[in-house]
Amino acid sequence: MIPMNSVVRAELLKLAEGRGDLEYIFTYPETGKPIKSVKRSFAKACERAKIVGLRFYDLRHTFGTRLAEAGESIHRIAELMDHTDIQMTMRYVHAVAAGKHAAVERLVGYRENICPKIVPKAKEQAS
Repeated sequence: MIPMNSVVRAELLKLAEGRGDLEYIFTYPETGKPIKSVKRSFAKACERAKIVGLRFYDLRHTFGTRLAEAGESIHRIAELMDHTDIQMTMRYVHAVAAGKHAAVERLVGYRENICPKIVPKAKEQAS
């Protein structure tokens, strides 16, 4: 079983709509047999879109990175990517500059809202 979000599910249901009682959504038009690999189709789609250097495998990196950017835990990402070792997952989770900046920026709120206010010595002595 592969979990999917509501957007992916809706798109797959649209593809299946009006196609009868098909066992598979993705089939070869000529034969009706199921497509078992998308690697050739992916390469052709990249060629048509003039995308150079993108490998099908790169989508795993994007998946892991986007989950991390969305705030998902490394353990859940590892589970979704079927990794038994967190170190393997770390190869896929690429921190981007914006994500790093946002993480550091969260300390501002922490300091202002959580940490006790420290009264400078000069103010203490003036009181």
